[in-house]
Amino acid sequence: MSTAGAIWLIAVTVVTVLSQLALKKASTMMAADFARPVEFLLSAITNAYFWAFGISAVLNAFAWVVLLKHVNLSLSVPLSSGLGFLLLGILAYFIFGEKLSFTQMLGFAVILVGIAIALAGTY
Repeated sequence: MSTAGAIWLIAVTVVTVLSQLALKKASTMMAADFARPVEFLLSAITNAYFWAFGISAVLNAFAWVVLLKHVNLSLSVPLSSGLGFLLLGILAYFIFGEKLSFTQMLGFAVILVGIAIALAGTY
């Protein structure tokens, strides 16, 4: 993987993770559900975290276009997904106090091994 590819892979992963954290935060501040659709929609459009999610999703689409010019789809999606899963789990633990089970941590370890194996074949 080229240096540019690695940089864009990290950028895509970080933007994806930040957008999901923003959406999680927005969900804690919005009206509960669609039972009251007007209240739900108003709580969404007036929520800064919801807007941050939307903006980051658009930025992420552009970043993916650039990433895919540098890295094969068959490598970029699994690596970004795996790294994002790890990063989101760790950040959710620290930011939102979400619990991590033993099986989740074991899954993180398996993902790290998978990423190492996938990257070993690219050099």
